[in-house]
Amino acid sequence: MKTIIFLPLLLIFFSAISQATCHDQLKAIDTESLSPKELVQSTTDLLIEDIKQNKAQYQEEPRCFHQVIDTLLGPTIDFDTFSARIMGKHYKKASTEQHQRFIETMKTNALRTYANTLLEFEGYSATVSKEEISEDKKRNTQKAKVTMAITTADGKSYPINYSMSQTEQKKWLIQNVVVNGINLGLTLRNHFSPAMQNYNNIDHVINTWDSDLSGNE
Repeated sequence: MKTIIFLPLLLIFFSAISQATCHDQLKAIDTESLSPKELVQSTTDLLIEDIKQNKAQYQEEPRCFHQVIDTLLGPTIDFDTFSARIMGKHYKKASTEQHQRFIETMKTNALRTYANTLLEFEGYSATVSKEEISEDKKRNTQKAKVTMAITTADGKSYPINYSMSQTEQKKWLIQNVVVNGINLGLTLRNHFSPAMQNYNNIDHVINTWDSDLSGNE
């Protein structure tokens, strides 16, 4: 049960590019002027409401749901920074093409798992309870931590902590997430590093990322 709850909550922060065009009415939120707290709450509220209204369609046409996730969540996540942290010391050894392939592979894996599990949930809600903004001296910008609670229909609550950073254009992006005490970025990095030790081949690790993660669930 813990795994069933854990995966959809973690994977809510990921998306993938889809060619489906079955939800033309839905548009991404204009995040330019939103605070970290507003960005997280607004995006999550819109996603939950959209699922309530279109759940039956998404169960019949998963690609429609994929497009919704990509539209809503894609612009809010700093995939470049997140993937670089997962790759760790191997990031500098990888080519630009390998970086991009790893990002797409990671997003695709997350989307499929998320889409297959989130639609099974009924009557959950999400509320942001805390926002902390501080100076990021290394990047000469600001960083933030946002705490949200996901409450299920049976009253159970699961805390989610977002780590965010502000771009040069003053836009806030999600860089990592900790769900119920489990650090997603660290968890994936602890998978990537041993894989590199075993194979010593970045292409192989990227190509088998999907199947290796599925085997560890």
